[in-house]
Amino acid sequence: MTFVAVGKQEWWGYKPSKNLFVWINAKAWLSFGPVAVAIKMERITHYIQYVFIFLICFDANLWAFTPLARNIIHLEGVHNGTMILEGATYMWMPFDYMYNFKNWLLLEVFLVYLQCGAGVVIFCMDSMTFNIMFHMIGHLTILKHDIESQMWEDLPDSAVRQSLIDIHDYYVFIKSYFKTFESAYGINIGVIYLFNLMADSLIMYQLKFAEKENQMLYLLMALYFVISLVISSYAAEQIRNLSDNIFTTIYYCPWESLSVSNQKILLLILLQSQPLMDFKACGFSVGYRPMINIIKTTFSYYVMLKKTEEK
Repeated sequence: MTFVAVGKQEWWGYKPSKNLFVWINAKAWLSFGPVAVAIKMERITHYIQYVFIFLICFDANLWAFTPLARNIIHLEGVHNGTMILEGATYMWMPFDYMYNFKNWLLLEVFLVYLQCGAGVVIFCMDSMTFNIMFHMIGHLTILKHDIESQMWEDLPDSAVRQSLIDIHDYYVFIKSYFKTFESAYGINIGVIYLFNLMADSLIMYQLKFAEKENQMLYLLMALYFVISLVISSYAAEQIRNLSDNIFTTIYYCPWESLSVSNQKILLLILLQSQPLMDFKACGFSVGYRPMINIIKTTFSYYVMLKKTEEK
């Protein structure tokens, strides 16, 4: 693999080579090799998971250790009873945990357990969602490449017919997989959009007016939720654009050189590829436009909260 360079060597974890043969072969794979598309999608999903793991783990640790550090700094006031024990979350409990250290420690351990569990659930759902979306992008890219690389003028009718049947079956598989994914994970994408619509302005407000030692907590939260919004919007937009490109690619195929029976098969593929693969989450389309609207609404809410605080 080091010698023939399947795609970019960086995708496989190797350092780039200056060998001319390796460079030419890598370019050839990038231009003509569907395997390189799969490798690229796999590498992108790995990077996304690494970023999400870092943000969730680091933010969960900050939520756990920041109150502990503040209590240690103000240890004398806590002993004197002039300051309460600070925690990540304040809630009603049938026992005193604001001045009793053992009760506070018991509650904090339970809250850290809940935070870590919630973080794992959120990471698993988002990771699976984005993995499937990017692999669907890879499948559509490979299908588009297969259509563009066909040399139908130089093939007999039987070979052209088999090639068209393979393209048809592959597209039907992608479309059925897309519908299944939309029905299964549409709620998760909808929750991502709804949460960003409701919580981003509040997180920005906390970043503006919270104490300095707590700002990093909200910054990491904001990064995670905004990155999730951007990735889901980008992936949905790419799926829609690629499905439109596949329709255009089929439309401009050299159909006039095909036999009548093969032209009918090509027409069937054209009819099936005409509806765009528009991802809908909870009934609304996902993409750049709703993402931009959410960002605009977030800043509007933030300005309103800021003016209310100033008054």
